[in-house]
Amino acid sequence: MVPLIMGLAGVGLVGYGVKRATFGGESTALTDAQSAIFNHMLDNEKDPARFVAMSHAFRAAGRDAEADILEKRSKIRDLPPAVKKQRREIAKKALSSLDSDAIDQVAAAFRSEGCVGHAKTLEEYSAAVRRLPRQ
Repeated sequence: MVPLIMGLAGVGLVGYGVKRATFGGESTALTDAQSAIFNHMLDNEKDPARFVAMSHAFRAAGRDAEADILEKRSKIRDLPPAVKKQRREIAKKALSSLDSDAIDQVAAAFRSEGCVGHAKTLEEYSAAVRRLPRQ
């Protein structure tokens, strides 16, 4: 059922891209449907091939930034276990730090590689560290 929904959603995204290219209109925000699909992919999908397929659909719809994230996510899924373990250790070490600037740098590195989950967690932690009283 989910493959059918994701396939139909991809076709819908492509159709939206054709409509936008034909009739103009520069929208910077994702539509509700695009946002739902994008978030579902980031939160639930594990198959690298699906990330690639959806990145093509997002790119066809003119959503290059989201397409780039999905492509990066597909590459992350194919990394060797040792590299994945090293990334988890880096995130864990950043989460034990009280240097918000360093935490932000690690978060930016994770985000640039498509690790949006780690990046979001680190950004939230960095914001909390900034709110701590200075001693």
